Amino acid sequence: MWIMTKWGFYSIVEKQHGLYAVRARERGDLVRLLGQAQIDVPIQNTPQNDYQFRAHVDKEELGQIMMTLASSVDYPNFKAEIDRQPDQARKPYHEVWSILARAFRPLYADELTVPPEEEPGVPQFEQREVFDESVEEGELGEDGGT
Repeated sequence: MWIMTKWGFYSIVEKQHGLYAVRARERGDLVRLLGQAQIDVPIQNTPQNDYQFRAHVDKEELGQIMMTLASSVDYPNFKAEIDRQPDQARKPYHEVWSILARAFRPLYADELTVPPEEEPGVPQFEQREVFDESVEEGELGEDGGT
């Protein structure tokens, strides 16, 4: 599971039955999350892996992390909140949002276009002002896709 929060970006997977790896690419992200959740487990540094930093937690601790994350939502707009976080603002959250908006575009588009120069079978979507957040209310949800 990928989770983007105001404290960082995380990947959570079950490594063994009941044992979960909470992984991050930056140590500070994992330190913040574990601190906020009041979980004291070691953070492993694994530079050879995709996610260099990881902490192993049991199911109860994972639940504590998830409750902490749910309680941290105290903002009306995630992208604006990220911009206010000095340690997160430089990360590509806006780019991820834009990619996902394009990927789900067929759900909202009138038509799908595939330029002939693109690889067959890989749809390309006609871009509109949706991606500069000038979306009319209701087009990508009541919150304008934020």
